[in-house]
Amino acid sequence: FIGGVLGFRPEDFRRVNGYPNDYWGWGLEDDQLALRIAHCGLRISRVRRGSYQDLDPVNMKGFLDKGDRGEIQQHMPWYNVEMFRKRALELDQDW
Repeated sequence: FIGGVLGFRPEDFRRVNGYPNDYWGWGLEDDQLALRIAHCGLRISRVRRGSYQDLDPVNMKGFLDKGDRGEIQQHMPWYNVEMFRKRALELDQDW
């Protein structure tokens, strides 16, 4: 799992070509970044100290975790529709 707060050395971020520019809405951009990291053979180090304040007032993952179809439908325009397609996520062809 990759997501939340990430830090990269600039040369590593360039090597994985950053985040995808063709993902719209919430979701999957961090999964695509994880595929790129793995493809480039970069190691992930997890920092267990520190804190941050989430500036987004809406917890999009929370709606999915609760499984309330009404809330999910209400926020559907904000989600990346690719998340709801039944297929394996693969490395983008044009990354």
